Amino acid sequence: MARIAGLLPLAGMAGLLLSSWLVAACGVSPSTNADQQSFLAAVHQQAPLVGNYRSDSRVVALGQAVCNDLAAGVSVPAIASRLASSSLPAPDLGAIMSSASQSLCPKYASVFSGG
Repeated sequence: MARIAGLLPLAGMAGLLLSSWLVAACGVSPSTNADQQSFLAAVHQQAPLVGNYRSDSRVVALGQAVCNDLAAGVSVPAIASRLASSSLPAPDLGAIMSSASQSLCPKYASVFSGG
C-alpha cells in the first residue's frame, strides 16, 4: 500500500505535464491571473448582471473554452451555439466571447474586432 501511495505524487505530476503539453499543442497558453482579472473586469463592465447567475470562476472557464475553440478552428457561430447551452443571455455571451479574445487569447482578437 505504501508503494502505491508513493506513486500518487508521480501520477499527479504526469497529469499536470500532460495537461500542460496538451495546452501547448493546441496553441493556447494558459492565462495568467492578470489576464483573468482583465477578462473579468471587461465582462463585468459589459455585462454587469453576469455575477448574479455565474461565479467568476465559471465565467473564466467559459472564456477559456472560447479560446480553446478558437485555437481548434471552431467558427464563431458554433462557439456561440455551444455557449448558448449555458443559459446566459445573448449580450452576456457576446461579452464573454469578445472579452476572452481580447484578454485571454489576444491572438484571436481580430475575430471579434473585424480586423
